[in-house]
Amino acid sequence: MKLKIFLIFAVILFVIGCEEKGNKVEILNNLELDYYTDDEIDTPAAFTNDNWQKENSEVLLIAEEIRQKHSNFPESIALNFRIFVNRTGDVVAIKNLKKPNRENEKIENEFLEKLGDLLSRKIDKPAQKNGESVSYRKDFKIGFETFNDSLRIFLPDFLTSRINLKSPNYDRLDEKEFFVQVEEMPAPIGGIRAIAENVQYPEIAKRAGVEGRVFVKALIDENGSVVGTSVIKGIGGGCDEAAMDAVKKAKFTPGRQRGKPVKVQVTVPILFKLQ
Repeated sequence: MKLKIFLIFAVILFVIGCEEKGNKVEILNNLELDYYTDDEIDTPAAFTNDNWQKENSEVLLIAEEIRQKHSNFPESIALNFRIFVNRTGDVVAIKNLKKPNRENEKIENEFLEKLGDLLSRKIDKPAQKNGESVSYRKDFKIGFETFNDSLRIFLPDFLTSRINLKSPNYDRLDEKEFFVQVEEMPAPIGGIRAIAENVQYPEIAKRAGVEGRVFVKALIDENGSVVGTSVIKGIGGGCDEAAMDAVKKAKFTPGRQRGKPVKVQVTVPILFKLQ
């Protein structure tokens, strides 16, 4: 009898133990599923100062600090990562999207840790959807390159300020004097291919995988010469400047209104595509 009671008691303890053990199993949700992307929200997370990386160079200071610590710092390095911003505007996680690189892994992880802290301090407002704050995630890239014993940096459109790049003489021109639409619009001599042949793909942009279209506004005089350029929409990494340079070298057929050559402004898309 005692043996039966003991066995029953042992079975009960075993079942209870299994249930308690089962209750300790944690189900981890896919973090990506809980965080909205740009396509799913109304307003992305906002930064306190749209020019912070240009004016304060905090990212560059972080890079220089890390470079001084590591004798094996590579000539160029590109970071491709995802940040997760919660409803209160805090960066709660940062994920490296690159394939593991054992040689640079320690350096990249140190970058990401410091960037996560920096980004968290710079976010002013969380993302918004239907008037409410929501969790948000964003992918972007940052690249560095050693140049003349110093560092050059490019930042993605997600972080860069909306600085309108212009040719040196652009502000001396009056856009109002340039027609937006005329009977005969200017056309690049040799076609868009002739402009594309003058495009110099920046090396840092190549290494970091920067691709996309840069839209350049060109002010064209009565002779078909480009007298001013500005970037309407860029992709960073030096590609914006390269696109402007290529357009400035181009020659156009003059725009005409009622048979007379006139000043016209046109938008030229320049594609940067890696092979």
